[in-house]
Amino acid sequence: MKNRSIADQLADVREEISRLKVTEQRLRKEIVSSGEPLIRGDDAVAVVTETTSNRLDTKALIAELDNEFVQRFMRKRTTATVRILPIKGPSRAEWSMINEK
Repeated sequence: MKNRSIADQLADVREEISRLKVTEQRLRKEIVSSGEPLIRGDDAVAVVTETTSNRLDTKALIAELDNEFVQRFMRKRTTATVRILPIKGPSRAEWSMINEK
């Protein structure tokens, strides 16, 4: 289909990414559960390592300390979010079948 709007293109990309993420998680789980620290393929090598990190639990910190005290150390960050909302009507698959006729 030609001339799809940028909103439709972004929706398509996100749908493909979602499918790829499912495949990635399945393969990752298989690699980790193999127990092998290294799996060699023809084009790539998977190296399994474990790391541990510490995360600050701000809810627990605020519960222990004064909220005003904690807020002095908080920094705001603004981000732009693009949500893709489906429009009622035929799905892409249905449109493909309609356009093939």
